[in-house]
Amino acid sequence: MVRTTDLPKWLAALRVRPDAYDISGGGANVAYIIRLNASYWEVFYSDRGYQNSYVALPDESAAYAHFCTLIKKRAHDQSGLKLHNRVGENQFAGPVGM
Repeated sequence: MVRTTDLPKWLAALRVRPDAYDISGGGANVAYIIRLNASYWEVFYSDRGYQNSYVALPDESAAYAHFCTLIKKRAHDQSGLKLHNRVGENQFAGPVGM
């Protein structure tokens, strides 16, 4: 399981750009979000104010597991995340199938 402190490093290893996600508890736009809201965790894809694929989970472990699953699925798809390509340019095609 990826820990909170290891998450940015893990995402970088998948070549996910830092602006493709927000783990700070904020509400970045056009990004995957994980945050604590009162007594539960929220995981979703934020796009122009909409919370797509929204899931509320009871604990941090379950939330990070779900967040990592979403990221892995999109990173392997390479069309649903902002990724660094092989020559250092950026590409973004938005979330696919969400």
